[in-house]
Amino acid sequence: MAISIIKYLWAMKTYLFYKPFFIKSIGKRCYIGRPILLSKTKHNLSIGARVRIYPSCRIETNGVGVISIGNNVSIGNGLHLYSSENVVIG
Repeated sequence: MAISIIKYLWAMKTYLFYKPFFIKSIGKRCYIGRPILLSKTKHNLSIGARVRIYPSCRIETNGVGVISIGNNVSIGNGLHLYSSENVVIG
């Protein structure tokens, strides 16, 4: 299955630029579209394999909140997710 050039660039940025924002390494074959706002509290996000996050999303945590996104999840444009507790998607 061919991947478009835009999505390929998103995948490269995901592994090179967004990696410090996550608790553990990012799963395989993921991409995050830009623009995106990730939590200012680093290391409170977790992402599984084959996750697709499209542009214009905000994913934020407050305090000890942790957001975990499981495998094979697709998040559409414009999602705003804010949590001060533990949230698991997928």
